[in-house]
Amino acid sequence: MLEARSDNQDQTVEVKSEIVFSGKVTPKYTQNIQLNTTMSLDKVIVTESQNVKQGDTILTYYGAQNINDLITIQENKFVGWQEDRNWYEQQITSLNQELSWADPNDDAYVTSLKKSIANYNTLLATNKINWNNALSEIERLKDSKSDYTVTADFDGFIYQINEDAKSALSTSAYIVVYSTERVVTVEVSEYELQYIQIGAAADITVEGLNKSYTGTISSIDIMPNNITSNDTSYFNIEVTIPSEVPYGYSVIIAVKTS
Repeated sequence: MLEARSDNQDQTVEVKSEIVFSGKVTPKYTQNIQLNTTMSLDKVIVTESQNVKQGDTILTYYGAQNINDLITIQENKFVGWQEDRNWYEQQITSLNQELSWADPNDDAYVTSLKKSIANYNTLLATNKINWNNALSEIERLKDSKSDYTVTADFDGFIYQINEDAKSALSTSAYIVVYSTERVVTVEVSEYELQYIQIGAAADITVEGLNKSYTGTISSIDIMPNNITSNDTSYFNIEVTIPSEVPYGYSVIIAVKTS
């Protein structure tokens, strides 16, 4: 452990080969999902202990299916539009070929070909406008769908579904999601902080399992957690823990100082 000593002279620090901390394994991220009491719950897609990926649907409110149906209607239009587009392009190619072979002195025939090409170009332009409008409408519908759908913010698992939280008066989370990424948060004094670097390795000992692992320092707070105190400053740091270490276990963390 680093030890600090201060008096009226310069401050001195006794440096040892490693800094040792202890703490408990917790999820790096927690998502607390409270029900929107202004909307009607439709479906809960997940169950307790189920693994989820970032973006997976957790629950939906009534109205989400209607949006899905509207998106499908728009998407189905593309099949016919693509067939029309292929036909228009084939006709334009064919007519341009005929125009290249036509007798330039045959004004009526040349004019007829040019008029037909112009008509197909107009149809093709309209087709592209309809196509782009449909894409924009699909994006709008997908954006509005987020109002009716709750998704996972990160990779993790469903820790709890609290049926009691369905009450409009409840302030508790209805569903709690824990990240699969886990950390231990510990305090580092201002004298030890100079030896802590993001990305540095840390030796992890889990006494309850009688096993050792290697972790990584993943974050260092910029401001101390006791900023209003006149005492020695302490900064929170996070050490990422291997996923095989169970949540809640006590660990000893050792960080080399050289």
